[in-house]
Amino acid sequence: NIYQSFNSDDNCLYSGLPVDSPYPSLGLIQSKRLYAHSLGTSYVYDFPELFNQALNFEWECSSENQKSRFIFHEMILKTSNSHELVQIDRPPGENSVGVVCWYANISSPFYPSGMNVIIVANDITFSSGSFTLMEANLYKAAGMYAREHKIPLIYLCCCSGAQIGLADEVKNVYKVEWNDSNDYSKGVKYLYLEQEDYDRLISTNSLQADKIEINGRIVYKITDIFGKLDGIGVENLCGSGLIAGEMSQCYKDTFTISLVTGRAVGIGAY
Repeated sequence: NIYQSFNSDDNCLYSGLPVDSPYPSLGLIQSKRLYAHSLGTSYVYDFPELFNQALNFEWECSSENQKSRFIFHEMILKTSNSHELVQIDRPPGENSVGVVCWYANISSPFYPSGMNVIIVANDITFSSGSFTLMEANLYKAAGMYAREHKIPLIYLCCCSGAQIGLADEVKNVYKVEWNDSNDYSKGVKYLYLEQEDYDRLISTNSLQADKIEINGRIVYKITDIFGKLDGIGVENLCGSGLIAGEMSQCYKDTFTISLVTGRAVGIGAY
């Protein structure tokens, strides 16, 4: 038995294959889409097509016989610390930050000739949709562009607020000195590193530690943890302030709308 399409012109994926053919494994986009759906929202790169479907419905319900036109271009930051947007042409799912921005021209029965808008959306599949300074800078740039050109700003919210991360390179190797090794309920005395781990981590400026002696061996008591990656600490709260200020200004200067598509935590809820 084989799969066969009733439409001879339809080159289906399974046409001509045995019915017991193995189901293909999920690709990157399908995996991200499935994960987003499990969280009760849509995958961020599916939103342009959802806009297109909604516009088609509006045209079908109108008295004018015209096809929807929805042109969108993804925008990214020119440099990581700038607030200047540049256009990029790349496949879906290749974003390196948890916010995606589009410059779009939307044709609807209300604006048949088309209307320019800026769309900003969280990618819930990227670090749970949390905000670091990178996401905040892109959001700020999108708002500035909308205000400068007097065009609407649409924010599709599904996020986990400001990101507070962990320094995995430290978390994976630190050891615990207990107040009472026979009764952990009495708490932790301090965290420390062995010599080999300390030598490796101090070269990446991941932490600061004091040299001490335990039972005749040299170890390093951790006093401060920075992490080798930028954007995992309280500095992300500065980004939240940046977003709050920009959104407030957008509400004053141009048409601005927020649509919550799933969870909205912290700065996202604001």
